[in-house]
Amino acid sequence: MYDVNQPQSNWTKEELAGFNIEIREVTEQGFFGRGWPSEISFDANGTNHLDDGSILAVIGRLDYLMRHYVDEEQCLDNMASDLHLILGSETDGTITRTREKLWLSMSRELVAIKTDACILDANSKVLLIVQNGTLSRETPSDPEAHLIAASIAAFQLNNRKRQNAIFQEVLTVETIPGIIMVGGTPTFYKTLVSNTLDMAVQVGELPSRKTVVYKYCPIKPVYPAMLRKEEKEKVSLAFRAFMPFVLRTTTQGVDPKDCTVEANLRNK
Repeated sequence: MYDVNQPQSNWTKEELAGFNIEIREVTEQGFFGRGWPSEISFDANGTNHLDDGSILAVIGRLDYLMRHYVDEEQCLDNMASDLHLILGSETDGTITRTREKLWLSMSRELVAIKTDACILDANSKVLLIVQNGTLSRETPSDPEAHLIAASIAAFQLNNRKRQNAIFQEVLTVETIPGIIMVGGTPTFYKTLVSNTLDMAVQVGELPSRKTVVYKYCPIKPVYPAMLRKEEKEKVSLAFRAFMPFVLRTTTQGVDPKDCTVEANLRNK
């Protein structure tokens, strides 16, 4: 059991620089793959279960809740539930948790990284991390850096689960999907965590290779009612195209030259 009084860590750009991590904003093609949007396929796991109008209705509700919230915990519960609905990930095999603490081994210490919401599978493997960039009371000063720290903590947790609970070999690399919500507007992230980066964080050393975190922002944060038709379609399609990353069914859009993965690990 972990000590609930363990110190918490809120990463900033200083930690990102110290661990040689770069956030790179890319286009739709760079994030989802060159076939965007005509070749983006929606599998049978629910990614096509809502039409564009339904998705935008949920986004509008999200925006209202997060801009006019009274009870923060209730707001986060609603945010997690609505994102679960949009992504089509609400199945018997997934669990949504809010205010989940992930434990990060960093600089030879154990620190807590608090997330706003996580989607986990039945084995408690982290599938998606969500941070809210709107709330002010406990929102980290740098939500992007905090999301990346949580992604590294998720990689460590997932490997512990593989090794200790389901007796599988640990992963040498894993892409942890993430979303930062500002009102009802999402920004999507793919943090490719390698064992090289993980070990550098654990011992507090600068990795020899850069890690690139890919970021895609379909539109700039505005009220959903102010969105033009093409912007609404862009947000809806981005949500639907992101789901395969959450379910680990695609690796499109990742440029292996920009990752810290060793050449002999890229195809594993």
